[in-house]
Amino acid sequence: LVTVVSTHFDHVGIEARKQSANLIKGLIQRLKNEYPSSATVLCGDFNSIKVDNDVYQCLTMGEGALMDAWNAAEQKDDGGWKRSTMHKFQGLEFDGCMGDGTVELCAIDVDQLDHDTKPSDGTEHIDWILLSDPKSGSSSLKTIKTQVFTDALPSGRYPSDHFPVGAELALV
Repeated sequence: LVTVVSTHFDHVGIEARKQSANLIKGLIQRLKNEYPSSATVLCGDFNSIKVDNDVYQCLTMGEGALMDAWNAAEQKDDGGWKRSTMHKFQGLEFDGCMGDGTVELCAIDVDQLDHDTKPSDGTEHIDWILLSDPKSGSSSLKTIKTQVFTDALPSGRYPSDHFPVGAELALV
């Protein structure tokens, strides 16, 4: 059994995102109590990067902590995109630090990025996939591969202002 929770956090309010994280963490704990053998996947648009982020820390630290699928993946494919998963319908032409002023998008200097060989470390993604920790006692998921999908539609348009993220998971 796998429980999947999808969310979309507020893009303006930092406090709203913190409260959302606390509510989601409580929901996941209630679901774990109701379905104790179920593995859990939490995914969505968290509208904030992972670096120095109370929301990320709330969800990935302490009791009921979730694992970051990007960090746990054996293989990572960033689609050639090293920055935030938001691109404002501009695709790979988007200035990954620009944003719209409501969400901090850049945590590291572009000169520190190795564009040719090393996949993104995922710290600037605002779309995340988090999983129940194997140490939680429930069924666990192993992350085989994570990916940022940078493809446009045949028309050249993008279906969203964010690049989708995906994970290939195995129930263990």
